[in-house]
Amino acid sequence: MIRKIIHIDEEKCNGCGICATACHEGAIDIIDGKAKLVREHFCDGFGDCLPGCPTGAITFEEREAPAYDEAAVKQAQQLKQQEKIEIPLLVDCVKYEIALEKYNRALASIERALDIISVGRSMQYVGELHFLKAQVLSCVQNSIDKNREWQDECKRECFMAYVVFGVMGKKEEKEEIYKYCLEKLNWQITEQMMLSD
Repeated sequence: MIRKIIHIDEEKCNGCGICATACHEGAIDIIDGKAKLVREHFCDGFGDCLPGCPTGAITFEEREAPAYDEAAVKQAQQLKQQEKIEIPLLVDCVKYEIALEKYNRALASIERALDIISVGRSMQYVGELHFLKAQVLSCVQNSIDKNREWQDECKRECFMAYVVFGVMGKKEEKEEIYKYCLEKLNWQITEQMMLSD
């Protein structure tokens, strides 16, 4: 359908994120330092994001776009609220289960948390969860025989955590993963691996 929807001029956008905060529906994300309309069906066309833009990068346009989906917006908002409550609790649960050596329960809690995040939009705990998963897998495997499949899975989880922490600018967390990989996996993780995989 042809309807009114926002347009973001990436040349003018400075990536400040004011528009993403102002958009109550969650239609805009900051990706690679630029605001992007990533969920067109979340954009109601009212333009709450327009007044806050300091560079004038956001305007209205009439074009072909999916209809505004109020039900999907409400569902996403509920999931975001669920993330705020559930994810920190699940992360604490995982740490407690690891301390008690309840590794299968810890893995189940990690998967539950990652499922909630993948449906919602928060990235705050993704790196931590992937790194915790690598540590749990390491604990489980320490009681059995080490094999290549186990090492590959641990490396994959560490790498995912390393990349997420890199994107978020968390240097201390990246350093912790780097040391863990050297000590536990005898493996040197680098940024270049992302390009070769």
